[in-house]
Amino acid sequence: MADIRGLDFARTFNANIDKAIDQIAQMPDIGQREKSTHGGKNVRSVLTHPKCRIVYGYDDKTVVIISLKFTMMLE
Repeated sequence: MADIRGLDFARTFNANIDKAIDQIAQMPDIGQREKSTHGGKNVRSVLTHPKCRIVYGYDDKTVVIISLKFTMMLE
């Protein structure tokens, strides 16, 4: 049963990432503004899961996924 729940979580997590990337590509201003810049791009992030944010940068022509930021995780 644990294997099935793990697989279901992975599928849902992946679907959430894909959905967020599609939304970002269409409307890059939707995310929360981040303090840093990345190569002159505006940097924003969007929540994809209660413990994960996609950090991305964009300019007039390009959207670049910079990283996935995991919160509330044990180090």
